[in-house]
Amino acid sequence: MPNDMTAANIPDRALVSGLIVDDSPIMRILLKRILSSYSIECDEAGTGRDALRKFEQRLEARRPYGVLFLDVQMPEMDGCAALTQVRSIEKQFPDLTPVYVVVITADDSVETIKAMHSAGANAYCLKPVDRESVGRHVEKAREKSCRAGAC
Repeated sequence: MPNDMTAANIPDRALVSGLIVDDSPIMRILLKRILSSYSIECDEAGTGRDALRKFEQRLEARRPYGVLFLDVQMPEMDGCAALTQVRSIEKQFPDLTPVYVVVITADDSVETIKAMHSAGANAYCLKPVDRESVGRHVEKAREKSCRAGAC
């Protein structure tokens, strides 16, 4: 696998859309810029509830997200509760590949990591995020997508 995750190295159908969920507009802008450099078009949500609405709409349209970057600490609904709901919604669409979920947080406590893993997270990315760390998660999500036949 190449380490250079430019648009030329990503198969056309692999991982073309993502959802960024964070209550910080600055974090959403940063992640959107990084992910666009990997040719991933992203929607944004500032709350867990908004994320669930967008996530379900995409599944109903048969255009699921390939990757979900999810903050842990948010108002209204935290990342763990949102992720639990995402995995529950996905069960209504058993023929679709589950989204690859990357938790983004400054909280590296064992309790939080275990809770997010138990809720269905695939990966964990500590803030502050950078292009290299996000790129590693993009590559893992892309590989999962390809194994599921999206390439």
